[in-house]
Amino acid sequence: MKLYIDMCVWKRPFDDQSNDRIWIESQAIMRIFDLAHIGDIEIFISMALVLENDRNPKAWRKNRVATLMTSFGRPAPLTEAVLVRAFEIRGLGFMDMDALHLAFAENLKLDYFVTCDDAILERQGRVKVAIINPVDLLKEHVQ
Repeated sequence: MKLYIDMCVWKRPFDDQSNDRIWIESQAIMRIFDLAHIGDIEIFISMALVLENDRNPKAWRKNRVATLMTSFGRPAPLTEAVLVRAFEIRGLGFMDMDALHLAFAENLKLDYFVTCDDAILERQGRVKVAIINPVDLLKEHVQ
């Protein structure tokens, strides 16, 4: 299974864990990371993720996410095809960075775009990659 992990998911383990939803999603994403490290799942990163993380004003969080992302390999470079598709996806009602992330996921021909963002989850079916919450991914697709 090949995954693109949205930035909100990368940051989820570093969010305030006193909220039940955040804690459950954090546990799910940490399990997904574990499965990726043993080779059961592939996680792909992009230059869009690197750029978005670099803009994080919380240095401690930015550094932890950067370290975590580098453990999954080199980021896919931005290409003209990705940029063109991102503009198309933006026209479907997605925010700029979300459209860019989704365009990378489509271009890399990945199975799932994993996000905790309800606004993105509500737009399932508008793009050429399945959009799923980390908890649902584990429930539905991981034995």
